[in-house]
Amino acid sequence: MAPKGFFLIMRYHAGSAPPAKVLIDAVTARLARLPDLVEFNSMQISLFERHFGKTDFQMINGILCIILADDTLSLPTSIVTEYPDETIYGRAFIAGHAIQSNSY
Repeated sequence: MAPKGFFLIMRYHAGSAPPAKVLIDAVTARLARLPDLVEFNSMQISLFERHFGKTDFQMINGILCIILADDTLSLPTSIVTEYPDETIYGRAFIAGHAIQSNSY
């Protein structure tokens, strides 16, 4: 899979849709304040779309999100962070770590 930048995967129980929306809005708003994250994501999305076409992710506060109802979860909501960090070191690794840490 080609990198799309940093994104979130949110799953929630169908009955928890309103609080899940509040949570994803709050998390993405906080993340959007991190230096360079929205710019990094814009660059990554542009590269992805140039080669593969439009993403089908939802954009919330400049952060790509996959949001799914999932009543099989043991908790009412779950957020997973995804960052293209498989081959990064140095400053890029530190930035990725900071972004992941600010997601919680």
